[in-house]
Amino acid sequence: MASIRWLKKEINRLTFELVSDCFSYMHAHPDTHKNEVQKIMNDAIALRNDMIAKINQSHTKDNPGFSKVAARGILTEFYKGIDKGFVLLSKLSKKK
Repeated sequence: MASIRWLKKEINRLTFELVSDCFSYMHAHPDTHKNEVQKIMNDAIALRNDMIAKINQSHTKDNPGFSKVAARGILTEFYKGIDKGFVLLSKLSKKK
């Protein structure tokens, strides 16, 4: 399994991709679905913050080792949540 540093970079990268896609959608369609797109962005950022907090909590002075099982669990949960955001954005773009 990759390092904590890679895990955090992956979480940040995918969150940025979703937020960037949301801004692109809002730029292309300024008057449609603004509240829904903002909710998708807020949920993605909240998910990112939760995952980073979980990573930081699992790696403490008392527990210096970061287990592969914990990393896989965090990454799987994040992928499911971020995929949900991409699917919702895709559905909004099809409504247009």
